[in-house]
Amino acid sequence: VTPRAKRWVPRGLLAVHLVYLLLDVRTSDSALGNALYRGPASLAPAVVVGVVALLFAHLSVCRGEAGG
Repeated sequence: VTPRAKRWVPRGLLAVHLVYLLLDVRTSDSALGNALYRGPASLAPAVVVGVVALLFAHLSVCRGEAGG
C-alpha cells in the first residue's frame, strides 16, 4: 500500500464519520437537535462517532510524521 493511500483512506473515512456526527447531533435531544430521540442518552452515538472521527483525523494528519 502506498503512503499516499495511507493518508487518503483515513481522510475519506473521516469525511463519512463527520457526516454521521452531523446526523447524530441533529437528531439528538440537545440545543442543536430536533429531539427525534429523547433523553441525554441520545448524545451517546454522537460522542462515539466524534471519538472515532478524532482517531481518523489523527491518522490522516499525523501518520506520515511517524514514518509508519
